[in-house]
Amino acid sequence: MIEYLSAAMGLAPRDPLFWMPLVLGAFVVLVGASVTLLDGFGLGVGMLLPFLPDAERAIVIKRLAPWQASHHAWLLLLLIFLMAAFPFAWAALADGLYSGLLLLVTGGLLRIVSDKFARLQIHRPMWFWVYGGASALVTIGYGLLLAGYVVGMQWQIELLAFFVLVVFAVLMSFFLLGCTWLVAWTEGHLLSRVARLAALAARWSAAGMVAVSLTLGLTNPAVFYKWTHASFILTGAIWWLIMLVAFVWLDLALRRLVRLSEPKHVRTPFVLAVSLLILMMSGLAYSAFPFVIIDELSLWDAVASPAVLKVALICALILTPILVLSHVGRLHRFWAPRHPDGIKTKKDEAAVG
Repeated sequence: MIEYLSAAMGLAPRDPLFWMPLVLGAFVVLVGASVTLLDGFGLGVGMLLPFLPDAERAIVIKRLAPWQASHHAWLLLLLIFLMAAFPFAWAALADGLYSGLLLLVTGGLLRIVSDKFARLQIHRPMWFWVYGGASALVTIGYGLLLAGYVVGMQWQIELLAFFVLVVFAVLMSFFLLGCTWLVAWTEGHLLSRVARLAALAARWSAAGMVAVSLTLGLTNPAVFYKWTHASFILTGAIWWLIMLVAFVWLDLALRRLVRLSEPKHVRTPFVLAVSLLILMMSGLAYSAFPFVIIDELSLWDAVASPAVLKVALICALILTPILVLSHVGRLHRFWAPRHPDGIKTKKDEAAVG
């Protein structure tokens, strides 16, 4: 594929003008995927916060703190990097996806403000409702961004049903991440209740993924050919089979958690939910490659001048290990016990029961 792309662009494979956009595009995908996943479970938990007992809210919002701070920094980096390294793509995307971007920024600011007040006034539920509403607003923004990108940024009335389905599916996907994260370390009645919600969210998430995949393939001949070509059809079939198995496994794992009084493998649903979203984003990236805007603007058409690319490449090489290490360093918070000393207080037992 590299030889074909370089020949199509009239550049040698070792020419910096050919491989630098590829490396920078991979960096943007890496940062975008990590931001989506981190923000996804944070938004899912945020939408759940108003409905949790006071004792649970305090624990959850404390555990979210380091991830929230990290997310805002990397999201800002992603937007600045897109504007600097891919200015022509940024201009087209901002013009076609402005509604989703505006909701993303507006909801994000509301979430930052409500988060600070919620921590200071932990027993006042009003700020948690604001936080939950802001989380839903940001999630709708993500849904509009995805739906608008898939249909080529065409805002038509006949596409309204598709937009509604995608927005709802993104809501359910992030809700699924939040629920499975809570399932991984909570217990008792709360675990059973959240597992039921996660099972319902998983089905709608699956429906949304199928709708996005079908629409992307049927509205873009190049994408349809890429997935049905003889040299890739076996790999594509295996990819879909893995997703199907993961969804079935997720559903069975959640049902088992609901039934058992002392469930085991409580972290499995979260791992499966994250894996499914990674698979979906990988499929979307493969479908779009080598375009930034499908069938309209390639990576090489969207980049800035060579001088800007060199500076951006240096920044990407410096930031990539920092990105990986910062996320790995916080992963222990997913698997931390409910209490560091392993002892539950009577107040927590009452809250859970």
